[in-house]
Amino acid sequence: MNGRLAGNEGRNWERIRMRLGVTLPLVGLLALNQCGAPEGKRIAVETPGSGTGSTGALLGGNGGQGSLDGSGNRTGQGSTSSMGSGNAPGSGNGSGNAPGSGNGTIGGGQPPLARPGEACSVTGQNACVGPSQKQRLVCVDGAWEPDTACSSAENCDQSSGECLSIPADCAGRSVGFRFCDADGQVGVCGLDLVRVETEDCDGACTNGRCKPLGCGDGVETPPEECDDGNTSDTDDCTSECLAAGCGDGILQAGEECDDGNTLNTDGCAECQMARCGDTFVQPGEACDDGNTVDADGCTNKCQMPGCGDNILQTGEECDDGNTLDNDTCSNACKRPKCGDRIIQMGEACDDGNTVNDDACSNLCTVPGCPDDIKQASEECDDGNMNSTDGCTAACKLPKCGDSFIQDGEDCDDGNKVDDDGCTNLCKRPKCGDNITQRPMEECDDGNSNDLDACSNSCKPKRCGDNITQEGETCDDGNQNNTDACKNDCQKATCGDSLKSDGEACDDGNQNDGDGCSSECQPEARCGDGVKNGSDECDDGNTNNAEDACTNQCKELKPLNELNPSCSESNITFTLCMTAATNWCKAFGNNIGVITGKPNSNQDRYDVACLENVQKKTFTVEAAFSKSGGDCPGGQQQFPKCVNAVTEKCKDDGFTFGFYTGLTNNDTQLQAACGHAREASVEAGSIGNGCTISEGSKIELACTAAIAKRCRDAGDGKTGMIVGVDGTKVNYVCLTGTIGVAEFDR
Repeated sequence: MNGRLAGNEGRNWERIRMRLGVTLPLVGLLALNQCGAPEGKRIAVETPGSGTGSTGALLGGNGGQGSLDGSGNRTGQGSTSSMGSGNAPGSGNGSGNAPGSGNGTIGGGQPPLARPGEACSVTGQNACVGPSQKQRLVCVDGAWEPDTACSSAENCDQSSGECLSIPADCAGRSVGFRFCDADGQVGVCGLDLVRVETEDCDGACTNGRCKPLGCGDGVETPPEECDDGNTSDTDDCTSECLAAGCGDGILQAGEECDDGNTLNTDGCAECQMARCGDTFVQPGEACDDGNTVDADGCTNKCQMPGCGDNILQTGEECDDGNTLDNDTCSNACKRPKCGDRIIQMGEACDDGNTVNDDACSNLCTVPGCPDDIKQASEECDDGNMNSTDGCTAACKLPKCGDSFIQDGEDCDDGNKVDDDGCTNLCKRPKCGDNITQRPMEECDDGNSNDLDACSNSCKPKRCGDNITQEGETCDDGNQNNTDACKNDCQKATCGDSLKSDGEACDDGNQNDGDGCSSECQPEARCGDGVKNGSDECDDGNTNNAEDACTNQCKELKPLNELNPSCSESNITFTLCMTAATNWCKAFGNNIGVITGKPNSNQDRYDVACLENVQKKTFTVEAAFSKSGGDCPGGQQQFPKCVNAVTEKCKDDGFTFGFYTGLTNNDTQLQAACGHAREASVEAGSIGNGCTISEGSKIELACTAAIAKRCRDAGDGKTGMIVGVDGTKVNYVCLTGTIGVAEFDR
């Protein structure tokens, strides 16, 4: 708001304002007129025709012209407003000290200042967040929210909430700053620095002050306080003939600052620059006691005393000014000591208690043996390293086996070995203590009986000493094992495998019919060339597989007798496999396969009696399902059927399989299943003139070629084809007894 105060009344009110030491917009002084304006005087105030009220102004907003007459009555129309509440008119005409009614607010009833988030009532209304601020708020949905801030050349106007330009004379100044305008009038930076109030000056405006007529003439005349005849503001009399003083806004000699107010907490206190020790608590200071005593209730840095400020206060043992807890002064400003729960230099631990037998002693040492403190894990602790007294150096109660010779012990070797020169009773060994000490003693039965198995010299009684001891049936004192008393001091008997006097043989049993009778006399046996007893044959040799009689005197029948359906044209088919298996039973094997011919000009065949394979039985239907339903009799050696039986064996956890025959009226398949590393060879590389195709059986030439491949590689005595995969022939090498079987006799 712009206003103009004219005449000597203006100067008088200005003088009053300065003596009060406050800075107010000039229009605010109208309130003082009601207390001290001369009777009958009239002060005219010019206001603009429209707008909203400014801080401290009684006139404003939608007013037009208004005046206050000498009797205190206000004339004119319009509304007036002021900050806060109190004697401010709401609207209309009024008279006296409090015209109108109700409490006035900025801008026709709106609050002058607001805070983000506070409630508001008029949507879209603007307000400022504080005096002389650039940030403003807008009312949105009943709450103040930040709005666009004013530019650097503007401030938010509290009376309207709008951004108004800061006049050049007020830029960078504070509210109440005075200056001389271009017309020689006194200008005052008003509310929010966006309004300028002016005073009429009948004299000369100097440094923002109206110099009344006569001031500066060197003669003090009322209402002058002084008149030194100059215009200097820095001596004892200002250019306005007012006595210079702290708080007049003019920097005088001896003043470090003068901010024109009496506030001592704003950086200028009693016209001296604020500092710690001036008794005034400034921003950043927690206290200020005005002295240089560092150890009282306020430090020389104007901070409240506390542990860690490097100042020794009452109640503190030390204060090193750091946060290191394990140096010579703790963070509680106490001297370190054992038991303060802080591990200091020289301490191994500190548990803060007075329990001596826990994990940390009262000397702040980690308990150990021996430290004369018995811990829960110790049997004793006498604080010394003597292990032959009542407590060893390992804090254990003495006992035999602790490596220390105690009273009553002959020795103590610290182990549990009873025959090493010191017994487990810590006694020196001796014959008769029931402990055999070697090599000095051969036995020790712990008694004094010299006729038992251990003599009193701890030497054992032994066979061959010509004394029949317990457990001996004889003792002839010699090492002849073929007489009536054997070298084990047992009487010779038939069947003990030793041919003794009077025995013609001794085969280790008392069976008759095995060549040596139960009386150890010779009798007929297999291999003597004479067929006796249960012999099916006896050819008198040990050729087990090349002839027709085994070493068990069992006949090896030709293959066509073992299975009449076997024919040489189908020698690899299951019918002949059955014959080969029956042939192997004479040797105790239950699986046999035909693997080739020893001589192509004879009707004899190589038969392998296999080891490490198991006989399994599957239904024909099961094999059919694996072969796609097509493995009828006579085709079991076709490639697809070989693959099928291998798959059936793999279902049972084996790695390979092949057919050995049909049983139960050809409804069940017999197969050999086993575990072996599978190998493969190209069908055209098998050799021996072998050819394999999907639609024909696997010929004997192929089986013989695979068997030879295994023998040549040293992987087994024979081999079997277990599958065909395209051009690859899969096979395994097997071990067993290889013999030659006749086909017909």
